[in-house]
Amino acid sequence: MSLLGWLLVNLAIDSSHRSLDDVMSRTPTPSDELLSKWQNDGAAQVFALYLGWIYSSIYFLISYFAVKLTAVFIKKISNQHEP
Repeated sequence: MSLLGWLLVNLAIDSSHRSLDDVMSRTPTPSDELLSKWQNDGAAQVFALYLGWIYSSIYFLISYFAVKLTAVFIKKISNQHEP
């Protein structure tokens, strides 16, 4: 599961960078803000490459525990209503 999450995080970052590159190539005189985003966006790629699996693992665990907690809560409520 972590590998899939890591892949999705990296694909999202890559897609963002590709769209930013596309905007830069179509803009004859880019603004300072656009230039700054284009030049300073490497940290996100490094973070996603090395630590993207942590982000996806945490997200998976939070989702897993939310589903388990909901199931326990539903089971508890259904047991209270039985005669």
